[in-house]
Amino acid sequence: MLDSIYRFAADINSSQVLANLISAIVGGGLAGGFALLGVRQTLKAQFKLQEKERGDRQKAAADEKNRREIASISALAIEALFNSISLLTLAKSMRSPTFKFPPTPPVRLLRKQLDENLPLIAERLPAGVLPRIISTYMSALSFQVLREGKSQIPMTPEEFKELDNLSTGFAIVFRTLGQLVFSPDELGAFETPLFIARSSE
Repeated sequence: MLDSIYRFAADINSSQVLANLISAIVGGGLAGGFALLGVRQTLKAQFKLQEKERGDRQKAAADEKNRREIASISALAIEALFNSISLLTLAKSMRSPTFKFPPTPPVRLLRKQLDENLPLIAERLPAGVLPRIISTYMSALSFQVLREGKSQIPMTPEEFKELDNLSTGFAIVFRTLGQLVFSPDELGAFETPLFIARSSE
């Protein structure tokens, strides 16, 4: 009789221990599962944040590149306009009845913006624009070199015609570039001195 009671008690204790063990295993598994789920959610959130930050950096870089290109195109356009007016004014001054020779005024051109900005904007320019810019500048610079040291020699009719053509070439470069970055009103305002110089010839 006592042996039966002892065995029954032992069975109860064993069952209780087993139940506790199972509960511990199940509880630990659930806790581990929730913990793993939390880790996955945290990693997913971090990944999304990193993707957003990467996208923000790429957008900021693209915006800055666009800003630099617009500024470079604007500067080159204004330089071309200056050269156009300068050549037109030079030709006009030597055609004036009050012009006294010698000396012949030197041909003065700007090229700083060409040297600094052309490599930055070459890919952005429409087809055919880059060769036009380079051709205009090279022709004008060659003419400038040709006239260096000739202040005591009057310009020929052919050279006057070349001045006019070069001035027109720079005006075309200005308008071509200006249309990419300026509004119609801004273009008109910038071109006003050129129109005045032409109309008073």
